[in-house]
Amino acid sequence: MKIHSETLDNGMPMLFLPTPNLNSVALTVAVNYGIMNAENKKVALPHILEHLLFTGTSKLSEEEIQAILRKYGISSNAMTTNDYTIYYMQVYKSYVNKAADLLADMVINSTPSKVSIINQKEVVRSEYIMYLSNPFDMALSDLNDQLLSSRVGFKFGYRQQIESIGNISAKDFLEAYRKHYTPKNMTLTIVGNLKASEAKKLGERYFGSFQNAGSNAVAEEGVSKQEEESEAKENFAEAGIAIGRLIDNSNANPKELAKWMLLSKTIDDAMFDYIREEKGLSYWPHSDIDIARTYACIYLYANSKKENSSKVEESINTLLTKLGTNADLLSKYISNARKEIAIKQKLVEDSALETAIRLSEYSLSGNKELFNFVSNPRSLKSISKREIEEALKELMRSDTVKVKIIPK
Repeated sequence: MKIHSETLDNGMPMLFLPTPNLNSVALTVAVNYGIMNAENKKVALPHILEHLLFTGTSKLSEEEIQAILRKYGISSNAMTTNDYTIYYMQVYKSYVNKAADLLADMVINSTPSKVSIINQKEVVRSEYIMYLSNPFDMALSDLNDQLLSSRVGFKFGYRQQIESIGNISAKDFLEAYRKHYTPKNMTLTIVGNLKASEAKKLGERYFGSFQNAGSNAVAEEGVSKQEEESEAKENFAEAGIAIGRLIDNSNANPKELAKWMLLSKTIDDAMFDYIREEKGLSYWPHSDIDIARTYACIYLYANSKKENSSKVEESINTLLTKLGTNADLLSKYISNARKEIAIKQKLVEDSALETAIRLSEYSLSGNKELFNFVSNPRSLKSISKREIEEALKELMRSDTVKVKIIPK
């Protein structure tokens, strides 16, 4: 598949991937602004700002936005990560102009009110409290802190984000919006049944002329620190265990990243078979990889009963040792992982929205080539078992970070 790279008149990068067999079109706007880019003591700001962009613009109220989404069957959402924020929409091809117009209006012309800011701060607070009630999420949050906090100079896990909400003012939102939501700090991605010329015209029409977002927004005074902070009660019924390793991504090598993706999937399948099916110790043992602009992280995590937490940790270590010493076992899981990644990628390519999100994420990490690399089964076969063995040894080094969240 050929990925078309363009630059709009205002300097905004644009990616377009044609999908002639699909009747839907997906659009994403990715912003190089995530949790790790916020100030210390205000780390929840990027996530709350993401929520605020759905609450009204200089042209449309929140109710009018929802009415347009329903009328034209537009699927819309957003997500904030450590490294970036992505807004996305998917719509039937006939209504792509409606979706593009709405997405541009929300991202560029948002005018959050005082009431919206108060409400969304509480919505995000509730979301984080929900995460803090899950040992899975807590273990991953603490693991992220240990792996990445040295890069920004402060911790930014769920506890810190909850504590920071009361420190964030309306002025903070406006300053962040205007500073980070600029053409050269954002990327438009379009995936769908369009011609390249049509996609470029669409991008220019709706996104190609603005210079800074938030020109009509006003910081309403009176949004002050909350007097009462909701307490996150960490009364877990289960334990959570997470193991992770930071991977350098500064050279933006698609094969190197694909190697870690393949290792992660290899371990994921093996953990399910060994820890869940054979040992019966965890409902959802899992391995995953997070790829960002300058780093990647591989994670292994599992839930368990409190009394089984040590057994789960031992089982993970035993499994990694088995994979590292049993060549036939490792070959079996590598082969399965290659097939599953290829099948999953095919499913992604059958959805304009999933393709657009994946392409946006890879592009933000400086690796849009990774999209085509993973799409090609021959590329995955070029990653040898020896390379996976070396990555596995690196994962098993003594400085790999471990986190355990165990109920009192």
